[in-house]
Amino acid sequence: MNKIIITLTILMSISIYGQNLGPISIIDFVKIKNGNIKEAQYYYEENWKRFRIKAQNQSHINSFEFINLNNKDLKSNDFDFILITEFKDSEQLKNVEDNFQKVMKQIRPDGPSFLNNKRPSDFRESVFSFKVSTNNENLALKEEVLKIVSNIINFSKYYTSADYDALANAYCKEGVILPPGADIIKGRAAIKKRWILPEGVKVPYHKITPTEIKIIGDYAYDIGYYEGTTIRKDKSEVSFKGKYLIVWKKEDGDWKIYADAWNKIN
Repeated sequence: MNKIIITLTILMSISIYGQNLGPISIIDFVKIKNGNIKEAQYYYEENWKRFRIKAQNQSHINSFEFINLNNKDLKSNDFDFILITEFKDSEQLKNVEDNFQKVMKQIRPDGPSFLNNKRPSDFRESVFSFKVSTNNENLALKEEVLKIVSNIINFSKYYTSADYDALANAYCKEGVILPPGADIIKGRAAIKKRWILPEGVKVPYHKITPTEIKIIGDYAYDIGYYEGTTIRKDKSEVSFKGKYLIVWKKEDGDWKIYADAWNKIN
């Protein structure tokens, strides 16, 4: 994935003991499907942005930003748009669905407007969407969040391409993994050995979807889901999915996995 350094207007927060201490941002990463750039841009300009302008005027949201990477020389092979909606606190976020239903009825009572009659499923794919919150003392961590996102995407690429050296280097030198039903495995060499697939087995598809990332100083935690497909030696395919918790640590300007725990969802 191309390195993306973007100046975003994201105000971040940390919640302690359930208190509302500041704004919370929901960030969506979207990829255009089938070359339908005009249809996607129209949808977000005429619907997504208009709804949020109205919602902001009515104090339903704190702020928003639509970032078109295709217009900013910030190309990515993994997504084309970054959508940011900021809420002043968890209470405002909790009421978002009801508030947006009201806003949409006010602006477009007959439903969203589409170009060439193409619906969202025709022109967009949500790569993932998650909530961002960080320590109030570090409001300028927007670029750090994107570095973590980049590393999350690259992890899947390393796994599906069987690049086990790169996969091991995604972890700290003293990194640990906690596989389900197994002992703790520590250190890059041991982690690499654990990830190497048996001969004749492949994982052609692997996707990690974070639902929340929180940065606190030089550490961060990342909660979400993973999914994938395994091709066995006999050429049969089996799908898998699960949930995970990762602790990231910043080392030499980059974010590495310090601890990685996961388990499958049946």
